[in-house]
Amino acid sequence: MSVKWTDEQKEAIYAPVGKYNILVSADAGSGKTAVLVERICNMIIKEKISVENLLVVTFTNAAAAGMKSRIIKRLQDLLGEITDTEEKARIREQINLCATADIMTIDAFCINVLKNNFHLAGISPRFYIMDKTEAALVKQTALEDMFVDLYRSEDKEEKQKFYSVIEAFSDNRSDDNLIKIIFE
Repeated sequence: MSVKWTDEQKEAIYAPVGKYNILVSADAGSGKTAVLVERICNMIIKEKISVENLLVVTFTNAAAAGMKSRIIKRLQDLLGEITDTEEKARIREQINLCATADIMTIDAFCINVLKNNFHLAGISPRFYIMDKTEAALVKQTALEDMFVDLYRSEDKEEKQKFYSVIEAFSDNRSDDNLIKIIFE
């Protein structure tokens, strides 16, 4: 498969590794992923960089999975063009390494950094990302605790400011309206 790359795309694909940063920014459907896949495969084939030494970060799990599968497919296609036995073996190894390569979402990357450096971050090694239900419960509990603390506050100025907000956004029966506004 021969793709007609624009001059800008060629520049992004074939720019020397480590010389300068490259930003690929374009509209949806313009070929950003294809350019990045080609650049990554060029780095693996021509620059002899192992996929395990690359970090490819996307915004969604679908984009990360798609990127990984497109890299594997492109490397498999390129295998047919390689005649050297050792090079074919190296590329097959790179294809296998793609399964565990750091091609992931920003969230997954950050979680990996924390899992590998929890002691430096001062967090428990058993940390986890809470689900939406648990997050909503934690928010609700924190807000309720804050309201109780503010109602019981001994600080007259703090209490006056709180009551001003309550009067402006709550009805006479409950704080539900203010709570709704805070959550929105």
